[in-house]
Amino acid sequence: MERRDDRLHAKKRQMDFLILEELACSPSFGRWFLEKTGHTGPGTLELLRLLQSDSTDDGETDFLVVHATAAGSRALLIDNRFGAAFAQPRPERQRTRGQAGIASGCWLEFAIVLTAPRHLLAEAEGVFDCKVSYETIRQAIAAHGDPGRMACKLKLLDWAIARSKKTPRSCWRGADISL
Repeated sequence: MERRDDRLHAKKRQMDFLILEELACSPSFGRWFLEKTGHTGPGTLELLRLLQSDSTDDGETDFLVVHATAAGSRALLIDNRFGAAFAQPRPERQRTRGQAGIASGCWLEFAIVLTAPRHLLAEAEGVFDCKVSYETIRQAIAAHGDPGRMACKLKLLDWAIARSKKTPRSCWRGADISL
């Protein structure tokens, strides 16, 4: 099939899914991501849960990753900042939610993670347990990703990085990206 002028429209939810899909489909990306979020256990990756936009009474997590560890399980409560300004109360709600997961036996440990373009990570200094920039995610997808899907994802990440620096959030309605 020939591509002439395909257009991609990206919104925050698609960026969430982009990262989740790599976790689900690429074991080497998954191992890399777990290392970036503080996991130091064995090299195998066993995902127990992978949810987008998971909500409880304690709030919403953009995406939730629960993976096996030598001791049991570990949750990553991930806040994905696409371009919005940093909101202070959200990490505290995530920490409450993580503790509730331990209390209910859903996992033994957790980390609050922020994914965002690098320039947005500075706004969250000291609040999150781990921070992973879109720029390093882009490099990891380029190194570990499936070549058939990689070009599209790299374009989406490039757009998200560039857009978050240039355009006020009130102007965002998605992105047009030529492939």
